[in-house]
Amino acid sequence: MTVDTPFRVERSFLARCLSLLGRAVRPLVRKIVYRNPHALVMWTFLGPLVSSSVYSLVKLGVIDDLKTNGPKTTKDLADAAIVDEDSLYRILRALASIGYLNQLADGRFELTPVSELLLQDHPESFHGMATLYGDVVVSDMSNFPETLKTGTSVVELNNGGKTFWQLLEQQPVTAGAFDRQMATWTQLHAATVTKSYDFSSARSVVDIGGGRGTMMREILVANPQAKGVILDRPEVVIQTKQQMEQAGLADRCECVGGSFFESVPEGADLYVIKHVLHDWDDQHAVQILRNVRKAMRPDSRLLIIEGLVEHDYAFGEFFRTWWDILQLSHTLGRSRTAEQMKSMLQRTGFRLDSLKPTSLPDVLILEIRPVPIDFEDEAPEKADEPLAESTLVRATDEPGSSAQWTPE
Repeated sequence: MTVDTPFRVERSFLARCLSLLGRAVRPLVRKIVYRNPHALVMWTFLGPLVSSSVYSLVKLGVIDDLKTNGPKTTKDLADAAIVDEDSLYRILRALASIGYLNQLADGRFELTPVSELLLQDHPESFHGMATLYGDVVVSDMSNFPETLKTGTSVVELNNGGKTFWQLLEQQPVTAGAFDRQMATWTQLHAATVTKSYDFSSARSVVDIGGGRGTMMREILVANPQAKGVILDRPEVVIQTKQQMEQAGLADRCECVGGSFFESVPEGADLYVIKHVLHDWDDQHAVQILRNVRKAMRPDSRLLIIEGLVEHDYAFGEFFRTWWDILQLSHTLGRSRTAEQMKSMLQRTGFRLDSLKPTSLPDVLILEIRPVPIDFEDEAPEKADEPLAESTLVRATDEPGSSAQWTPE
């Protein structure tokens, strides 16, 4: 039986200040909102119109046009996009009112730092997310009440039982947007993680569901003593090998095809699971963790890199609680609190030692060690039940990552 031990929360001085600021600001914001609750209710209902307006400008190429040729008049933008000038002006005006665009004195519109994030070539681009939201997320939420009754995602209800990941397979344009967005985030996250965690003691590192190797590249470049293994689906690791060769790391990184629902490479110093568990319900997440635990040595360590509800500083909690609703409505996953994560780890033979925030709100580093556990003597758990074939589909953290699938 695992002993319940407290875990250590590591925060820099800046992180502690931001956490205190977040706690101080939230009650103030609530007081302001409660003085005019009608405004909050109205803004809530207008929210889908904002995301749909942003999606429309991205889809029609208006944002990219403003970068290349802006500032521009509404007429010039409408002619280039082949849309109705008056309708376009009304959207441009509305988005300018909340800072997405800037309307000049002569009536022309230009990009702002907010809308620049919607450009495809921006290093921190949200272009893919805007496309994904319009194509899938806000396209039809009318069945959401049924999701609350049954736990079945809106995507499955609207598409004859097909999951979000299966839907992406049938929509290559939307899947491409999703992959681009995940690539952007993974690059940003990987650089932050390698600066925030000391990998110097690890001689061997396994990245579980490592996709094309963005995270592993950062780890190996920063830690010349380490060698890596990337686990992902067989057809994905073909691309991963090419990426490692191009980075000059082929002799230090092995790419293994397989499914983390079945097994993971054994005997490494360090295992890394980045933004994977939140894509799965507890049944599937427990199965992944059990396989990792079986592969580890007694002195191995596990890093889980995710956002957690209630443990992100400043405004990260707001993001993660609402991202959980996106997962409820569209995927098999969920956002977990630190205590929920700790409980799941204890069930699978782990102890959460420390939780370290980084400079990114949704990137927390959980350092975990194995504890003695005898899986053979355990009472059967739900996680051991056969996993439904329809659920073993893509949950991607970067382009092409699909170790989450079972081999066909």
